[in-house]
Amino acid sequence: MRYETFIYCGKEILDLLVFRIYHWIFAFVLLCLMLPGNVDSSPLGIPKAEHGRLNLKDWDFAKNGQVKLDGEWEFYWRHLLEPKDCTWGQKCLADKNVQLIPVPFQWQKHKLKVAGKKQKLPAYGYASYRLQITLPNKPLSLAISLQDIGSSYRLFINGNQIWQKGVIATDSKNSRPFLQYKTIDLPPLHSNKLDIILHVANFHYHKAGIYYPLALGLQDTMTQQLGRSLALEITVCSALFIMGLYHFGLYLNRRKEPSPLYFGIYCLLISLRILVIDNRMILYLFPSLPFVLIHKLEYLSFYYGSFVFTQFVASLFREEFSKRVLQVLTIVILPFVFAVIALPMVYYSKTLRFFQLSVLLGIGYVVYVTIKAILNKQLGSKLFMSGLLLFFLALINEIFFSMGVSFAYPNMVSYGLLVFILFQASVLSRKFAAAFHEIEVLSDSLISTNRANSKFVPSEFLEILGKKDITHLRLGDQRQTDMTVLFSDIRSFTTLSEQMSAKENFDFINSYLKRMGPIIRKNHGFIDKYIGDAIMALFHQGTKDALQAAISMQEQLLRYNQTREKTGQPTIQIGIGIHSGRCMLGIIGEKERIESTVISDTVNLAARIESLTKVYGAGIVLTGTAFAEVSGNTDLHYRILDTVIVKGKTSEVTIYEIFNGLAQDKLEVYLTTKTIFEQAIIYYRIKKFSEAIDLLQEVQQKNPEDKAVRVYLERCELALKHGVHRDWHGVYKFYD
Repeated sequence: MRYETFIYCGKEILDLLVFRIYHWIFAFVLLCLMLPGNVDSSPLGIPKAEHGRLNLKDWDFAKNGQVKLDGEWEFYWRHLLEPKDCTWGQKCLADKNVQLIPVPFQWQKHKLKVAGKKQKLPAYGYASYRLQITLPNKPLSLAISLQDIGSSYRLFINGNQIWQKGVIATDSKNSRPFLQYKTIDLPPLHSNKLDIILHVANFHYHKAGIYYPLALGLQDTMTQQLGRSLALEITVCSALFIMGLYHFGLYLNRRKEPSPLYFGIYCLLISLRILVIDNRMILYLFPSLPFVLIHKLEYLSFYYGSFVFTQFVASLFREEFSKRVLQVLTIVILPFVFAVIALPMVYYSKTLRFFQLSVLLGIGYVVYVTIKAILNKQLGSKLFMSGLLLFFLALINEIFFSMGVSFAYPNMVSYGLLVFILFQASVLSRKFAAAFHEIEVLSDSLISTNRANSKFVPSEFLEILGKKDITHLRLGDQRQTDMTVLFSDIRSFTTLSEQMSAKENFDFINSYLKRMGPIIRKNHGFIDKYIGDAIMALFHQGTKDALQAAISMQEQLLRYNQTREKTGQPTIQIGIGIHSGRCMLGIIGEKERIESTVISDTVNLAARIESLTKVYGAGIVLTGTAFAEVSGNTDLHYRILDTVIVKGKTSEVTIYEIFNGLAQDKLEVYLTTKTIFEQAIIYYRIKKFSEAIDLLQEVQQKNPEDKAVRVYLERCELALKHGVHRDWHGVYKFYD
């Protein structure tokens, strides 16, 4: 008890330390969020591009900071401009071929004038963007910030190519996508003229063109801003990674509760998502990583992350979350996941809008479930709801941003999730704070359980009867189900028992049962009762488990006999009978004494079959019903033993002897004589008794220990001597 108390207190201290770390991380993130980042801190009156020109002649970059290159850019559809053909202050092509397009904007939403009519552009194609900027008349060291440009691009500054991502081509076969945020230092400028040309090609993505803002600023300022952004992302990514590992640790300490596992996986997925989006930090770590893989990871972190999050909420609020709804959500989400894995980017990227709609519906249901949990007074449900709402606001913002909604802010999901994790940590701390109260409740429950244990019932019965614990059992509880029944008994136990004292008898039985009981449990069975040295076991997952248990029991018996021989004790043999069928399980007894029992012909027949193992000297015998369930096992060694009518039954039962579990030398002998033995039985059944005797004697010479051979020889000799009825067909009736 002292040890458990020590462990408990240690865990409380550890969780308290972790909770304090959460608060430090939270404070640091809030501090980082208050620092200038992507939010434009420039004064009002920011110049915008008009007709493909942007006048920054009076812009003070040192004072006012960076400027976004928003506005009207020249747009040349299906033209890859040669910078040498472009002259400052003029269009590169004839006016009729020049269009203006807003930036940032997806070109498939732009209507291009064709033959005097406006038509929407397709998402797949190629074009050139051009912007002429007039800078202040002084030397400047500038940098340009590029976000995702769909889906490959080439950047020219004053006629010189300075950057390229992906492969630009005029067809999908030769084009290669590559999306990456990048801050690029511009080469030294020898004038105040900045001519920007961007070749953009898209044949793989659902978004095309320059759909995120471009920014121009001083190199030092842009570098500092990028550094702050990366530092914040690393902080959030690291925090999520740590939280993921922490929740994995919680799950490993208590695997019956899957919610920490799902939450840990989700944290790691979002941590991965931060690496592959935002500034695509993963490329700083692995520059040669294929972009297709990066893009699939981006989508999978969202798609599969949604599935894992759904599983997390369902495991957290099991009573409130409908299993049917969970199945529907699983059926809806997983095809999207498989689509990302199996399909090319050009196809799976089109599924995003449909998936976002599914996510919005899922969000609504999760909120509904959480409200139900609050009404049901689930521990921590209010804190969960608070964090959930903040996270969902960030998620909805992300969806709106991907749809191009102007008021949405990019990449807020990571921060929203981190806040949600902190709220979840508070929920966990509350649960640990309530642990002492739970211990008192558990102590009372343990006293009640100990009292109930005096009316012992196998725990597996509780599961079959649908009871949570033994205290819920009532007289008359019952259920019908298909089961496999296994009976085993020690042969000649009475004779053996008479040679031992009472203590030796109990020691012997316990020594034997402690070897056999675990084998039954290992093979998904449970012991219904001990009848002296006999065992009655039930298997509700099929005959395969019962047969494997029987074989393992015979193998264990070989090892047990070796131990007994070394100590000068006699060896023992056991017989096992197995039958499958309908059983009625229930509770019988009276107020102060109850027990579980099984009532059915299946049990009676299994017991009769076990008794026949003594007649035939067999180790394992199966009825035809049970054998039919395992006959497809190619590793099974068996022979047809007989067709009988046992006491209390009127129908015939075919029985099979199983050789698996025998010592190797005995197994080889039985396998060698199997065909001859079965041919002898055929002769016996068609009344060719002389031929049967010849074959049986041949088997007896090879295997003198085969008791079944002696049984058939006696029958054949009696039949030859006294004859048989004309309706006789080889079925033997047992009356004892």
